[in-house]
Amino acid sequence: MEKTSTKFSRFIDNIICVIFVGIILQFLPILFRIDFLDVVQNSIEDFYITDYVFSSMRDYSKIPIDTNIILINTSHFNRKEIAQQVEIINKYNPKVIAIDAFFKEEKIEDLDTPLVNAFSKVKCLVLGTKLIDTDGDDTFDTIETSHPKFNKFAIAGYVNFSLDDDAFFRTVRRIPIREKMSYDTVYSFPVIISEVYNSIAVQKLKKRNNRFETINYKRNIDKYITIDANELLEKSDSLNFIRGKIVLMGYIGPDLKTLSTEDIFFTPMNKDYYGRTYPDMYGVVVHANVISMILEENYIETNEFYPIWLNAAIVFLIVFLNMSLFNYMRFRWPWLYEPISVFLIFAELFAFFVLVALTFYFLNYLIVLNYLLYGLIFTGMVFELYHDSLKPIVSGKIKFSIKRKK
Repeated sequence: MEKTSTKFSRFIDNIICVIFVGIILQFLPILFRIDFLDVVQNSIEDFYITDYVFSSMRDYSKIPIDTNIILINTSHFNRKEIAQQVEIINKYNPKVIAIDAFFKEEKIEDLDTPLVNAFSKVKCLVLGTKLIDTDGDDTFDTIETSHPKFNKFAIAGYVNFSLDDDAFFRTVRRIPIREKMSYDTVYSFPVIISEVYNSIAVQKLKKRNNRFETINYKRNIDKYITIDANELLEKSDSLNFIRGKIVLMGYIGPDLKTLSTEDIFFTPMNKDYYGRTYPDMYGVVVHANVISMILEENYIETNEFYPIWLNAAIVFLIVFLNMSLFNYMRFRWPWLYEPISVFLIFAELFAFFVLVALTFYFLNYLIVLNYLLYGLIFTGMVFELYHDSLKPIVSGKIKFSIKRKK
């Protein structure tokens, strides 16, 4: 009977410890709002195990050039020069011309008229828009577009990468595929472009019913046919390879040889995957990667959008098993408990990292269990605090109260 009572007591202890871990995990977002802890959170969140797979494990030399997409650098060209680029490209009948740039305000006629004329001749033109949250409630309510005299010739798609206004300083890992506005559902720039080029591929994307997709990066500008701004204007040979293709125009530096800080982002392909020093991919190339992913139907699957209760159940189960194991070791081998428990936590964290990396590398499946990671980190600390501090104090208070009553 005493043995059964001891087992039940340990079971209750384990449940209490799991509850304490759950409370800590519940309040982590609040704790991370503290300035110095926010830095810690940003550092952790900006490091994904999968970044190591993207940057160091994948062999990009085996990735073929995507000939469906032609990148054109617009550099710092004015509207008249961009109009010249569009005129040249349009002669070769591409399937779609998409421009990752804004022409918000009217300028002098000498600059605007050539661009209006060039746009009017394009059979299928896609221009970028930007979704704006004007009231700070984390929902978009306004769309920023180019001036109507340019926009009337185009289909629109938003170029936002994320809700974070400081996205330049963070890694772009995923893209919002669609957003719900008050009047309609709108789709992102690369989705609109892909739909023009291959509507069946986009139907399959929409059937996935994901608001966000993790970007399956495979290429930078060396894996696309890329033409520099001046090179296009000076090109004397044929551009027949443009026929029937996606032509994606946007800023890729002053020229292709000069790296710029304008419209450039960190991606998981960055070789300095932790403690990054310089962004590695221009925005228009990020869009190209999304288009390639859609057309190749090569998506990254993830548990990120599984029901909250399922992810919570996984965390509960693993933390509970840890607590049970700690309790058993403390009861059976008290002299070995501390070194074994520390070793066990580090071994589990290492196994977790390896599991996530290999699952992503071989199966293209992204395991997102940040709370499990935090849970493993706090398991040992909570167990020690409960058994060495909280439980003795509470037990002592109860015994003292009983004695006083007697």
